[in-house]
Amino acid sequence: MAGEAIQFFILSATALCIYLFPSMIAGKRDHHAFTGIFLINILVGWTVIGWIVCLIWAYSRVEKKPVKTKAIKTAPSLSEELEKLGEMKEKGLISEDEFKQGKEKILAR
Repeated sequence: MAGEAIQFFILSATALCIYLFPSMIAGKRDHHAFTGIFLINILVGWTVIGWIVCLIWAYSRVEKKPVKTKAIKTAPSLSEELEKLGEMKEKGLISEDEFKQGKEKILAR
């Protein structure tokens, strides 16, 4: 009796692994349509055609998920700051003394 129960358990576990093989492949490959593959595998996988369709779908091309990156704001370079300061002086927004003070601050960094 115990031997038959163990054989039944092993046979059932093996059958379940084979049945869900397409879903396991899709999950391992991080397939973009994993949910669809899993649902079709569960609902229609009992038909041989449904299982084969899921397996082919699981091995199909995987679309890359877009990686979200944050833009890193960099400080303006020394020459850019001096150019801006010069433009402000040319436009008359700052005086000659303010220009010299600003230039000294920038160069002191």
